[in-house]
Amino acid sequence: MSYGDSFTIHTLSVTGVKGVPQQLERRRRAAKLFWRMRSGGWLRRLKAGLLGRERTLRRLDQDACGLKIVARRAAGVREVSLEQIVGSEGRSDDFDADFRPKRDDMMDRWVSVGAAQSNGRQLPPVEVIELAGRYYVRDGHHRISVAKAMGKIMVEANV
Repeated sequence: MSYGDSFTIHTLSVTGVKGVPQQLERRRRAAKLFWRMRSGGWLRRLKAGLLGRERTLRRLDQDACGLKIVARRAAGVREVSLEQIVGSEGRSDDFDADFRPKRDDMMDRWVSVGAAQSNGRQLPPVEVIELAGRYYVRDGHHRISVAKAMGKIMVEANV
């Protein structure tokens, strides 16, 4: 075919494919929620900066500095209040103090988690470390962020 020839663009129809429209709608709603959280976080951080208040996610290594750790043990899986999750073991720069995403490139993963949660899909428990009655996320930052955005109060966590 030469460049001067006409051509037809074919599109794939998804009607009749079970569940596709619902999945797309869940992803669209999750993306909208991501941008609301992302922009709201930016505005909160700007306001906090102007007022001289810190809006960063707490770091486990800084909070544990100087503390004498007397015991380490696995406590198993249990429900943990999202209010008690205050920091991160290693991703404090990716989320603000309210676990709002700080970077645009986090959207794909965030939307996937959001769509799965809104579909009622059971996701693995997050992994947290307890220190002095507060929890720091080891794994599951996006799940925590989405849960907070969706107004959940508790999350299943492997402590």
